[in-house]
Amino acid sequence: MRVSEWMSTDLVKVRASDLLDAAIIAMDRHAVRHVLVYDHERCVGVLSDRDLLEATGWSTLRARHAAPDQQYARDLMSTNLELIGRDEPLSDACWRMFERRIGCLPVVDERERVVGVLSERDALRAHQHLRRTVGDDVLLDPTLTHVMSRELVTLDVSTSVREAYARSRELGLRHLFVGADGWLVGMVSDRDLRQCIGRGDAERRKLGDIMVNDPLSLAPDARLGAAVDLLVEYRFSSVPVLEARKLVGLVTIANVLARLARFLESRQGPAPTA
Repeated sequence: MRVSEWMSTDLVKVRASDLLDAAIIAMDRHAVRHVLVYDHERCVGVLSDRDLLEATGWSTLRARHAAPDQQYARDLMSTNLELIGRDEPLSDACWRMFERRIGCLPVVDERERVVGVLSERDALRAHQHLRRTVGDDVLLDPTLTHVMSRELVTLDVSTSVREAYARSRELGLRHLFVGADGWLVGMVSDRDLRQCIGRGDAERRKLGDIMVNDPLSLAPDARLGAAVDLLVEYRFSSVPVLEARKLVGLVTIANVLARLARFLESRQGPAPTA
């Protein structure tokens, strides 16, 4: 499988000189989490929804009145572009997104022109396609016990958003769980936390105010494909794994990327000889 088979060629762009509200509107209109930032005809950066959430709270009104150093797309964009060739193996793209913790890769042609974008969502679609065409394969579609993350942090419902965000940054986690009296009652993502910060509510809001109550979950013996289907259908970033109502793991898009990359590598065969 090549990157070109799964990339999107419908490029969602903003200008470097655009106000941030233009990026919010573009992401909402096209249901994407990243936009390419252009200066004339050249791609100079990528802007993510995480950047916008923390800066604006996803409010176009706040975006129009942002701080002087956070008013334009060029102020928040990432200029460290991770480019990948359209003829590169999809497995390489999956590993790169997994290792660098990024959600998309601009795709370039032989002349280094950006011709598409490959996102982690595209990789999820590839996993679904392979399950339909390959059939039952434990390397591609194992039980969640074999792929789930066990690095879990549970905080109390009374924990402030500011404190929770500091913990997530300190530990490098994008998902936190919320407990009460020893039971899992909800979960929050770093997107939830960033949006609250962007709205200026981080000091007074508690996790109990913003958490997703009783999140959809799966059992440890469920297959990875079931988690992928939930990630795609609901645009989740993760699915908690419960056993007897106890939290035992978490399946994230990163887990899927790593498993998909390993499966694709196993099917590529030996490199051609000269």
